[in-house]
Amino acid sequence: MNRHLTLPILVLLLVFLLGSPLFAANLVATYTEEIDTTIATSNTFGVGAPNYSLAFHVGTLAIQKVGSGWPSTFYDLLLNHTGSLNNPLTLVSNRPIGGNTTFNAQLVAKVQHNASTQIVVLGSTVGQKILINSELRNYPITIDYYVRIAGIPAVEQVAGAYFQFATPPGGTLGDFTLESSYHWWILSFIESISIDGSSSAIPFFMTDYSSGSPNYININSVDPTVYASLNIEQTPEQASISLFDAAGSNKRQVGVARITLSGFQSTDTYGVSISFTDGNGSTTSQFRLKHADFNAYIPFSLTLDTQPIENEVPVNWNNLSYGSNNTKNLYVTGIDYATAQTSISGLYSDDIYVTIIPLDTNLVGL
Repeated sequence: MNRHLTLPILVLLLVFLLGSPLFAANLVATYTEEIDTTIATSNTFGVGAPNYSLAFHVGTLAIQKVGSGWPSTFYDLLLNHTGSLNNPLTLVSNRPIGGNTTFNAQLVAKVQHNASTQIVVLGSTVGQKILINSELRNYPITIDYYVRIAGIPAVEQVAGAYFQFATPPGGTLGDFTLESSYHWWILSFIESISIDGSSSAIPFFMTDYSSGSPNYININSVDPTVYASLNIEQTPEQASISLFDAAGSNKRQVGVARITLSGFQSTDTYGVSISFTDGNGSTTSQFRLKHADFNAYIPFSLTLDTQPIENEVPVNWNNLSYGSNNTKNLYVTGIDYATAQTSISGLYSDDIYVTIIPLDTNLVGL
């Protein structure tokens, strides 16, 4: 009979120990999403790996133990990866980098626990992932989540580039919950760790960085705007020429066109479209000089280095680099020799208007 009475007593004792808050110790966590998604070298964040030279911060998780009662010791830390995941994890940039616009990426956890740091690859599939496989001690436990990027060797290459996850809206890094365990005699119990006071799954990114959203990764790193300005520089000798020096196939230099790129400094090259418009009302592809005192005109042509320029017809000037070393010589040519001989003598001139249109999204004309 005594044996029949023992079992309920043990059960009641077990229920009391597990249910009484006077003896309870719990694990709680707080999670902070990273707003600054500036891309840096993965070594800067301490998550360097072969072929993954760059990374950006996703968020920080801090785990504390509250209460000093039983259970006092917890074992293992498990992450349950759920939700709509971008698999494989792929980033899309707003411009080509090394000839590519899509890049493989990898979600990792940097676990700092018990005076050591461990990098855990979380991957892009749902399921349970082990963050710590040992007794939990020395709180707080800090876990930083990062996305590592493959295929871009140098951080300078992403200057002014914006990224999104290559998915329809909603599918990015997914959600997660946390679990740990504690032991009592031969029994093992699973402890669900509340995050910010909730046991529900939370997203790695509350902000939607998926393709088609209005949000971009790396956009707040720097102002990526590059400014382009065009100047026509003339020496006194170039400002006034003889018509016969530019007659027929002869050409005479009348200036230097210089495009200066300022603002954000990048190793990228840029392009602009420029057009020259005759100021004396020419309706043909040629420009025309006007006599200072009479309505007498002499048609002429322009070349930019070796490229012919037609009135009001845009031409592209590519491979522009940062600074003021982008120059091309401007020549007058194509004046009819007989027209030059028979025209009224005197001073002829033309005001030519130049329009510059940037060909790159982050290039602005001044």
